[in-house]
Amino acid sequence: MTVHRPADLASASAADGEYRAGGTDVEERHRLGISTGPVVDLSGIDELRGLVVTDDGGVRIGAMTRLTELETLGGLMADAVRGIVPGLRAVGTVGGELLQRTRCWYFRHPNTLCLKRGGDACPAREGDHLYGVVFDTGPCVWPHPSSLAPALVATGAVAEIYGGPDRLVEDLYGDGSDPSRDHLLGPGEILVAVLVPSVDRWSHVRVEPRSASASPLVEVAAAETGGVLRVAAGGVAPAPRRLMAVEEAVAAGAGAREAAAMASEGAAALTGTAYKVPLLQAAVEEALETLA
Repeated sequence: MTVHRPADLASASAADGEYRAGGTDVEERHRLGISTGPVVDLSGIDELRGLVVTDDGGVRIGAMTRLTELETLGGLMADAVRGIVPGLRAVGTVGGELLQRTRCWYFRHPNTLCLKRGGDACPAREGDHLYGVVFDTGPCVWPHPSSLAPALVATGAVAEIYGGPDRLVEDLYGDGSDPSRDHLLGPGEILVAVLVPSVDRWSHVRVEPRSASASPLVEVAAAETGGVLRVAAGGVAPAPRRLMAVEEAVAAGAGAREAAAMASEGAAALTGTAYKVPLLQAAVEEALETLA
């Protein structure tokens, strides 16, 4: 495996290869033979590091910040990473966690082709999709694996990009209609940091499978600032999903249970994922009750 170790963002942006942050995802895919090209190691770039509290009470989090460091912040960011297994928290980075590839077992199988590896179909759709989506918005039916993304979407966090325009974290992912991509960063674009505004109140609910897993079945984050509520979910769609129907219901005066029933608006569960619909509604209800 050829590894490039650029010393600055300009050199990294111009280098040929797949970016490596903490390495927990890239190394696994190279070991399985899924990824075979050169790697651009970002670990030597100082501009990608650091936690800085901003003047408005928010925080700027460098993309190479270890997930364990977020626990020192407390609040929603700490809650969002606390459910990730300790080994991954210790090694994984914020940028790597947000931009990791799908954890679908068909994608990860070295002898299986899928839409994300140049195939012409999603084998999970007709195969084993127990941990798949309930919002069938794209040809790929596996949810985005990031646990940190729903929390950042709920806060309205902004992604700072080298080589491209800054954008809301929720705009890093699109709607899942392009099954070949897990995020929308283009060639040479590098996630530098996330700018997380302060929030007045927050809650976070993670529903785990009974077996050990790096990703939850359902994850819900809610954040309120200045009376404005944002709610986002993970584990249910090809991209972290903003639950705007829930937000609108709360703004209209609905109670937690009534608003939570709106969490599944637009859902189209697969045969094996219908069980996630009541889990999502229950997680949203718990998040709203905790927030209140």
